[in-house]
Amino acid sequence: MLVAGGRLGLMVWQRIQYSPGFGALAAAFTRHVSSEAAGIMRAPFALAEAEQLRALVDAGGFCDITIQSVAGTVRFPSVSRFVQDYVRGSPLSVCSAMPRRELPKSRAN
Repeated sequence: MLVAGGRLGLMVWQRIQYSPGFGALAAAFTRHVSSEAAGIMRAPFALAEAEQLRALVDAGGFCDITIQSVAGTVRFPSVSRFVQDYVRGSPLSVCSAMPRRELPKSRAN
């Protein structure tokens, strides 16, 4: 809960083009699964536009809004580990926990 005069700190992701691994996965999901699945890969980047973020925070009643862009790098030991870690922390984890017979069929099948 915030109090009057308090501060709000947010961390959001930059545009997907700054995260080539996610761009590649989103493209693969579009080709082999569905555009909805690709949307899950693109979701973390939904607040990448500073002015959109500013408007949302302003609409929430905050003032003196400062947005600062800070870039960082995350490294994974392999592509497989990147996919595993991301899926575990995303809505895709529901699909990964489903028995194979319940998973949606790939468009490639």
